[in-house]
Amino acid sequence: MFRLGRKQLDIKEKNKTSVETENARLKDATNPNNGTLRFSAIELHIAIARCILSRDLTNLDLVFESISSFFRYQTIINTAKMNLTLNKSNFELLRDFSKKTRIGELAQGITYLLAQEHLNFPIVVDFEGFVKYKNSNASINGKTPDFILQKATDFNYSLIESKGHYVSTSGSTKGKLNKALQQCDSGEQILNTEIPKYSLNKSFGVCLKLFNEQDSNKSEIQFVDPTRNSRNDNFNIEIIRYHYASWFLLMGNMQIYEKLLGQKDLDEKDLRETNIKEINGTKYYMFDIFSSRFFFQFDFLFHMHYRREFRNYGIREDIVRLLMGKSKELPKMNDYESKNNENKKFEIFNDGTIINGTQQFV
Repeated sequence: MFRLGRKQLDIKEKNKTSVETENARLKDATNPNNGTLRFSAIELHIAIARCILSRDLTNLDLVFESISSFFRYQTIINTAKMNLTLNKSNFELLRDFSKKTRIGELAQGITYLLAQEHLNFPIVVDFEGFVKYKNSNASINGKTPDFILQKATDFNYSLIESKGHYVSTSGSTKGKLNKALQQCDSGEQILNTEIPKYSLNKSFGVCLKLFNEQDSNKSEIQFVDPTRNSRNDNFNIEIIRYHYASWFLLMGNMQIYEKLLGQKDLDEKDLRETNIKEINGTKYYMFDIFSSRFFFQFDFLFHMHYRREFRNYGIREDIVRLLMGKSKELPKMNDYESKNNENKKFEIFNDGTIINGTQQFV
């Protein structure tokens, strides 16, 4: 299981032409955007939870689905290794359809974190969830990408599709990356038809390549990044509001969740039960009342497994100003807090959200 500390995965960018050319050998990108993704168990679990909620923010039953996801992926992760590795014995006990589902869910959570922490897109929402939110009669045929990404208050967006590949099974990383790009192409066509005012900038294909603890190779993230050039820089925060609605739903703040889902500005009344806390020079609105089903109806998950007591949660002051209509800029990614601090007291996420989770013992 993965409970304490941090796991990591190497990130390797691949050449787009080699991915899309039949019979060509998969090659590294010429000037690759490589790196290492590091994350805690809480970061991964909240990423997976927000992936699930974003599929349909009006379906409150998905809160419980997000809780159950903890059990689904925890049992297949090896405890000892710092590199994210599968637990061979537990994974091999699963039926084929369960293996595919769990790897897919894990790949989505990793891709969510990759988008925020490495590709610098703080805003990540489910593709089909947002399209159906904008147009309940939208025709979505065939395979689509997982997420829509944004990094500014405009109509420009990017798409990303994740694939998981357990190396002992059939299929190739190159083939999965190619299919991921094809799904992004399909997503672009759907958005051009259903929400034509949006403009595609980039499409990312991602493959989480997984090994087990008995393998000599390490699991890693491979991705490909074909750039597009269309732009629509008019002011727009529809996707941004949808993204933060999932945060407040997860935290149990139904008042703000409903406002953001209804594309309404927040006001001072929404901040009555908050205090401002400064962390590393950044100000956060911290909400005093913490009524999250995710954390407290099943709080034994987090107390017993993470040895933490979650006190309250928050969001950056400058993001609140945007959601109140007092600002027209989303803070740039390099302004976000990227790692946790103060003796593991806080979990800080790369979209400017934060949880106060006091560490009880290690």
